Amino acid sequence: MLTRAYFSVRGKILSFLNDKKAVSQSIEVIGIVALVTGVLTLIIPQARTTVVNIWNSVLNTAQTLFNNTAAGN
Repeated sequence: MLTRAYFSVRGKILSFLNDKKAVSQSIEVIGIVALVTGVLTLIIPQARTTVVNIWNSVLNTAQTLFNNTAAGN
């Protein structure tokens, strides 16, 4: 059952990746969102502080996760 679900998801992903127009549109949307986010972050000082805090939180969580995994916890 899990194998059938895996191949179904894999097939959907491969068909999406083979559809060059969909990939191009997705990259375009991601680029626009990144651009707008970057501009807003530069314009609004509180947004910059929030992004820095979120990024530090993500890095600290990842570091804790890797340290716990390496320690066998």
